[in-house]
Amino acid sequence: MLKVMATPFTFLLRINFIAVEDGSISNIQDLSFEATCFAIHPSGSEIAIGGKDNLIHVFNKSGHSLTKKYDLSGNPGYITCLAYSPNGQYLGSGDSSRQVKAWEGDKIKTKMWVFHSTFVTSIAWSSDNEHCVTGSVDTKVIVWSLAKPLKRIVIDGAHQGGVTDVCWIDQNTVASVGDDCCLKTWNITHVQ
Repeated sequence: MLKVMATPFTFLLRINFIAVEDGSISNIQDLSFEATCFAIHPSGSEIAIGGKDNLIHVFNKSGHSLTKKYDLSGNPGYITCLAYSPNGQYLGSGDSSRQVKAWEGDKIKTKMWVFHSTFVTSIAWSSDNEHCVTGSVDTKVIVWSLAKPLKRIVIDGAHQGGVTDVCWIDQNTVASVGDDCCLKTWNITHVQ
């Protein structure tokens, strides 16, 4: 089984991509930026790595090595979270300046998802590939819709101290955890 890690070596001021197979390191590849998060395409053939340089670096993965495919730019803050939709058509991103974006390949799909008041900590896609949910330090959980990008469902005050992670349990249920040491579930009626 291949495991992928983005590991910072701050004392060397560089970042490495390390492939681990069956408990042994099979490849170390230098990255030219400081990595903050990553997501693996459902096919396993592509990896998106967020950086402190405000870019999303997208790589083709072949065996145990990475080849640069393209960079996604336009985020005013560094990338804090990434997730591919289950079908792999979309990549969702959150950044330190509170923006949430959906990308389709190297094109931006959404531009107006800026309703958190501070950096986004987590993002996850629903099984229908049309909705994503985000959490933020601002205590909010927000459900977004690709079909209706200007509408959203906001759960304000979901977790005192901030939301640390979110996920979909099923098409109508979101789970979230936060700095309040609570796991909560939310029944979602999709954006109308």
